[in-house]
Amino acid sequence: MVHQIVREGGLTNKAILVSGLNFYDSETELSLPLAKPLREKAIAELRAQNVQVLLPGAGQMDNMLELQCTWQQEADNLRLFMKVLSLSGDNNPKVVYATDGIINHTDVDPKLLVPDMDSWARYLVQRLNRNYSKFKSVTVNLIPVSISGRDDPGELGEYLTDWLRPAMAESGVFNPSDQAGSESDLAGKAYIHRKQLEIRLHIRDRMGNQLSAASAKVPRSLFPSSLFLNSAAMRTSRTTTTLRKSREHALDLSFLYKSPGEKKNRKLPKDKQSLTMMSEDMYRIGFIPNEQAYVYIFQIDSLGQIYRLFPTSTVISLEGKGQNPVSSGKEIFLPHRNKYYSLDNNIGGEKLFIIVSHQPEADLEIDIDNSKKRQQVINTLKRKSLAVNRHRICDGCAYLIGIDHR
Repeated sequence: MVHQIVREGGLTNKAILVSGLNFYDSETELSLPLAKPLREKAIAELRAQNVQVLLPGAGQMDNMLELQCTWQQEADNLRLFMKVLSLSGDNNPKVVYATDGIINHTDVDPKLLVPDMDSWARYLVQRLNRNYSKFKSVTVNLIPVSISGRDDPGELGEYLTDWLRPAMAESGVFNPSDQAGSESDLAGKAYIHRKQLEIRLHIRDRMGNQLSAASAKVPRSLFPSSLFLNSAAMRTSRTTTTLRKSREHALDLSFLYKSPGEKKNRKLPKDKQSLTMMSEDMYRIGFIPNEQAYVYIFQIDSLGQIYRLFPTSTVISLEGKGQNPVSSGKEIFLPHRNKYYSLDNNIGGEKLFIIVSHQPEADLEIDIDNSKKRQQVINTLKRKSLAVNRHRICDGCAYLIGIDHR
């Protein structure tokens, strides 16, 4: 289909925007997990045919071309619809070329057709894009989502804001920022129901004018259950449980990175949980726990492959081993004090998960070379991914660093 679009749509040597938000199920409008492999394959085939692929963040321009791919179920097949759209100042995209094709259900992993948390985040941001009446892109300050019935949004409010951040980075219209001087604010309110979390978002400019709004009722089962405990319940849970000695763990964590040829490292600021890096960029992780702890660090790359960075015998610390438990004040460098990891040529979102615990985490010590157990670890990491401060990580939770690999 991509070859046909390039040939008959005259895309050779032209530029086209390819955003994950534009790959979705036509009936539910949810960008299901299937969107990721479809987008990656489309990008690879476009580049192979000398088409310049623009990624989100390039900004919108008049007459910019954009790729859209939707699908719908037909008996035992999936029918794909692929379009090339021309974006214009009247915010009314025009179809330049369209085609369709068939994928047999047996060729698709059923899990790729089940909505996950990211599906709903992209759905909300896609709605914000569609409900925006202007063509100009704006910077947006993300404010923690307020929780109905709670004076303090707490971990749930911060979690929801960080959950939306990667999808916002794909918007192309609303550019996320943590700076109060941004052109607009994204705020929202969440209503906790028995089986759903109703989320209402709105974006307002500095004059208080509403630029866009979106809402959705997301299944509560997709979120960590601990987020829905009220303050009293959380205190009771922490006092009675024998599995957690305290809610927080202190960890001095640093993320250093640089491009090939750069002499000095750049450091991810303390208040940032995401950054943009290019293929072949290098990075190194360092950490020092302030008390004895079990530390687990995993990376999930743009292809969905998971790697255990710690514990491992390949890293070097001041004491010579990269194993658990890590002693208080013990400094660890990944992959080595004087070496770096480097990004490959597979672009897309990458995630680093850092977990600190008072005790061994059995779910994170299983063999990730086994495909079934590997998925179990991935699910555990997602479940533990709370919006936490880098230097006060809650016991057994996962701190997340997002890498926009371009």
